[in-house]
Amino acid sequence: MYTDEKKKIDYWSLIAGIIFIGLGLTIFARPFAAFRSLIMVIGIIALCMGAYHIVLHKQLEKELNMGGYQFIIDAIVDVLVGLLLIFSNSFGFFLIAIAFALWFMVDSAIDIYKTVKANKISKKPYYYLTLICGILGVFIGIFLFFSPMVSNALVILLIAIYFVIEGIKMIVRAF
Repeated sequence: MYTDEKKKIDYWSLIAGIIFIGLGLTIFARPFAAFRSLIMVIGIIALCMGAYHIVLHKQLEKELNMGGYQFIIDAIVDVLVGLLLIFSNSFGFFLIAIAFALWFMVDSAIDIYKTVKANKISKKPYYYLTLICGILGVFIGIFLFFSPMVSNALVILLIAIYFVIEGIKMIVRAF
């Protein structure tokens, strides 16, 4: 990559990069369909996890002669969430919005905590910048929590941008 010797084209990276860019542009063009597909995939994963927890419960019961009811409860919750995600547009819409907003708030709050702790040990010049960014993150998370449309739009936008950037990196790597 960094030498002058002639390199062959990595066609797999080239094809994957083109697919990623195409996928990112498709998400930009059809955000609602992309969001619905994301919800469906998460719903299918939740159903699979529910099935896995049922199998795990049966294995524990057979091998250890003990019933792990927490696995059954977890399985029921996973299956219910999966079914709701697959069959209810509004449930998936609000679940993703709330999850994204909570993730933003919790991650920012943890950053604030780590920044304050680190500042007690070692005074760094970027302490205030990091602290301000963490506080802004908490406020943005609160805003997203009360604005599910904005939250979901950001999720789709970030996914689309990710695919385009990764696609470009793969194409560059191919040559």
